[in-house]
Amino acid sequence: MGLLKGKNVDLKLVEKEDLKEWESWLQDPDFRGALEPFPKQVTMADSEKEFLTPLVPGVEFNRYFIQKKDGTRIGIVIHFNSGGSPLRTEIGYILSEKARGQGYATEAASIIVDYLFLSRNLERVQAHTVTENILSQKVLERIGFKKEGELRHAGWLRGRWINYYSWSILRSEWSSPRILKAA
Repeated sequence: MGLLKGKNVDLKLVEKEDLKEWESWLQDPDFRGALEPFPKQVTMADSEKEFLTPLVPGVEFNRYFIQKKDGTRIGIVIHFNSGGSPLRTEIGYILSEKARGQGYATEAASIIVDYLFLSRNLERVQAHTVTENILSQKVLERIGFKKEGELRHAGWLRGRWINYYSWSILRSEWSSPRILKAA
């Protein structure tokens, strides 16, 4: 599985030869925004080691570029099994600033949720948003996620504590693919 195809965007699985571009995205403070604090300097050797060996043993971590149909890369999507349970996974996404507000994040999130429920025996897919990130919250609402609660002082961003909202969609709430087709 190298490419998940949508209507306006595709998700391309990041491969070893893509690591340099992947890291350049993550090292850009304008792009990563609410992902602060993030390691400021990561060597290619570190990236390759992390790519080949999971940060936490037994935790699957997958990375994708969000790209328009012409191949222009406009963001990233990740999914990883959180909390060690094989029955749930967590997603995250970031778009370049110029690509925001055009429906690309909603489509990319729909694609990855479809893929996860179609290809795995998951009970839930979850996500977290910074409480101030209204655009990301709207993405999750549009694709059927429910807000579960607020995690207070759950992160440190630019010198202050921040809160997160916790979101999820259950298999029974998803019911059928929005974009991807069942095999």
